[in-house]
Amino acid sequence: MKLKAIPIGSEYYFEPTFLFRKKRKLFEFWLNYFKNYKLFFSGRDALRFLLKNLPENNFYLLPSYTCYEVIRPFQELKLSFDFYRVSFSPEPEIDFDDILKKSRNKKNPVVIIIEYFGFPVIYPFDIPFILDISHSLLTFSKRNFKIKPLYIFGSLRKLLPLTDGGVLFYEGEVKDEIKKENLKALLIKLSAGLIRYFHNFVPEATEFLYSFAYNTLDRKFERELTKDRNFKKISLITNYLLKRIPYDFIINRRRENFIFLLNNLKHEKITPLFEELPENVTPLNFPFFTDEKKRIKEVLVKERIFPPTLWSYIPPLIEKEKYPEVHQIPGKLLSLPCDHRYNLKHMKKIIKVVENA
Repeated sequence: MKLKAIPIGSEYYFEPTFLFRKKRKLFEFWLNYFKNYKLFFSGRDALRFLLKNLPENNFYLLPSYTCYEVIRPFQELKLSFDFYRVSFSPEPEIDFDDILKKSRNKKNPVVIIIEYFGFPVIYPFDIPFILDISHSLLTFSKRNFKIKPLYIFGSLRKLLPLTDGGVLFYEGEVKDEIKKENLKALLIKLSAGLIRYFHNFVPEATEFLYSFAYNTLDRKFERELTKDRNFKKISLITNYLLKRIPYDFIINRRRENFIFLLNNLKHEKITPLFEELPENVTPLNFPFFTDEKKRIKEVLVKERIFPPTLWSYIPPLIEKEKYPEVHQIPGKLLSLPCDHRYNLKHMKKIIKVVENA
């Protein structure tokens, strides 16, 4: 009987070995921008918290390429907002003319900026803005901003092997209470993470549990986050791990894998979004456009290579008639895993599968 291959990709899992590493300083790069930070159970908690600390009469401009979980807090808090245009050619490009046009004559405009896939953004205006670093938490390159952001926030789970976590960087005082951790959501995510971890060593024996983690536990975790609207603290175990994660190793491995894919993946039907990896940029994954997304993804999954999904659909609130370019993205954007769990041997396997697809 042919043994199942260990999967490449999918959600991060809890890594017990990190518990025993040496303690290190946190967020040294980002503390150059702000002296203070707060840790939350999720990035969406951090976003809702910062919005509660800003004037209710602000007018927000959100990127047209985003997910509903970014939009949701603005709706829940009944804030005034619109979208500005983001296009891809093939790199993500912000339509700064659209920002100027839509912020003109608005009282207290604030722009939300997402640094897609870990690549930093140039922001040339003096219009106040908030920076989302969920994709670029480990990108330690100097930003080209005309003014300092009002806040910097992000999820910790997109780049780090953690069960939960969000962060908010700020100046001065912030109000509102952060309650205890979301214990139910933590236990769900911790269970799923441990299953994935042990699946690496005994894939045959844990195959049923692995499918259960992917199909059931991950969805339960997301429902639990959405259901609970209190600001929740980061869990004690994540707070402990956060100070012991080998960041240099994670950054170097991601960069090495990305560069290897960029230099060696040759397929006439795919177009990488980025032609190079600048110094100090840590990529989220390896994204590319293809008209053969469905077929290539099916071949990858058959070989137990699971492409990371950014956003599988564009929320209907972002009207297709106004922003047709972003509604095309989910149908042709595919990403390959390049995180710290994998080395060049894994990248060679990915390349072989994609090129033979």
